[in-house]
Amino acid sequence: MRRVRVGDRVGTGGWAFHSRFPRSINFLRGTELASVVLPDVGAGPHAVVMEALPAGQAPALTVGTGWLELAGRRYEFDAADVYDSRPDWGVPDAGRLAAGLGSLNAFLPMHAPPGSLARRADGGPREAPPAAFDKELTRRFLRGRELLLGDEPAVGARLLHGAGRGLTPAGDDFLAGALHGWRLREAWWGEPLGSRVEAAYAECAGGGNPFSATFLREARDGRVFERLERLVHALLEGTPAVVEEAAAGLFAVGATSGADLAAGLAAALAGGRKD
Repeated sequence: MRRVRVGDRVGTGGWAFHSRFPRSINFLRGTELASVVLPDVGAGPHAVVMEALPAGQAPALTVGTGWLELAGRRYEFDAADVYDSRPDWGVPDAGRLAAGLGSLNAFLPMHAPPGSLARRADGGPREAPPAAFDKELTRRFLRGRELLLGDEPAVGARLLHGAGRGLTPAGDDFLAGALHGWRLREAWWGEPLGSRVEAAYAECAGGGNPFSATFLREARDGRVFERLERLVHALLEGTPAVVEEAAAGLFAVGATSGADLAAGLAAALAGGRKD
């Protein structure tokens, strides 16, 4: 039997086919999405990583205890093959974390993909003059960000949710990054941010497509995926080159999704402890 890596939130039972893309096959069960992906995509709480995607139809994914079946093939996995989406981060060194965040905030506006709200809103290189839709989107994003990070997280989340183009709109990506940042502050320092997380998440729970819904639910639960985990570890190390390499890897997720998530993460972490 061939071996695979399986996310810790890919539950046992049957998953029905949803969609196929060049580097992933996606399956749905209720409101949760599980994705069978190639190694360069990386592991995640709802991901199954295998060396090659099966050709032809894959009408269902069936997961058992220590095995799964896909397109007529059976694959084994054990505890060592299960991706842990809630790693033990330890407690950050304040100086290293500050250096890491400084490197990310300097790298983000200059290297985020063109069209990213993170780049357009944070002083990146000038692009072509935006269309009316993009001007309104930027205005909504800036106001939503201000409220989300300020005293009205629910109102801010309402403005950000669904704002933008693509499978995971930029507003949802930024919001997911902020939720991850708040959960990290809870894990690192015990900051009481649970009510803020839940207030923001309540505005987008049950809405949007399965990709956004799963992505946001993972963020609410503090469950990271591999590329985001690498960036967090890089921030904790604080070395500029390591932060930039990890950020570039995250920026490769989607057209602008990774960059906008990184912007939300950096913004939420900026409000955390400084000592």
